[in-house]
Order: sequence, then C-alpha cells, then structure tokens
Amino acid sequence: VTPRDLFGLLSDFIHMYSEAQTINIHKKQLQANAEARSLALKQSRERRRQQTNLDLLRLHEEQMKISTQEVNATMNHDIVLIESSLSSSSSSLSSHHHRSSNRSNSLPKIKE
Repeated sequence: VTPRDLFGLLSDFIHMYSEAQTINIHKKQLQANAEARSLALKQSRERRRQQTNLDLLRLHEEQMKISTQEVNATMNHDIVLIESSLSSSSSSLSSHHHRSSNRSNSLPKIKE
C-alpha cells in the first residue's frame, strides 16, 4: 500500500463523510419542515374548530332570542285573552247582579 493509495482512501472517506453530513442536514431540515407543516395543520384545525364553536354559539344565541320572542308573544296573547275574559266576566257578573237586585226588589216583602 503506497502513500498515494492511503491518500486516496482518506480523500474518499472525507468525501463520503461530507456527503453523510449533508444528508443528515437535509434530513433534519425535512423533519423540521414536516413538524412545521404538522403544527400549522393542527393550528388550522384548531382555528376551524373554534370558529365552528363560535358559529354554533351564535346560532344558539339567535335561537334563544327567537324562543324568548315567541314566549313573550304567547304570554302577551294569553294576557290579552285573560284580560278579555275577565272583562267579559266582570260585565256578565255586573249585569247578573243588577238583574238579581231588580228581582229582589220585585219580590213581595215578607212581614215579620
């Protein structure tokens, strides 16, 4: 084995070592890029999930407003019906009382 052969072997070793280092650097860059893409995807999914939750919350809030308006409308309608019923009952009682009074006045009085 000549010094020239040893120098050639050393040169080949250095070249292969350099290529291995370059491959390792590229591998680490690819891993870092993959991790960055994975993180970006997770963040994107989380933003979409939060937006969906916000949309559902707004929809629920809108449904609650509508339900409240429907309950208020029903209650107002019921109040009107009750007031109307009370008013007609009151006038009915009043006219009944008036007739009863007239009848009692027209009945013969009993002497004691």
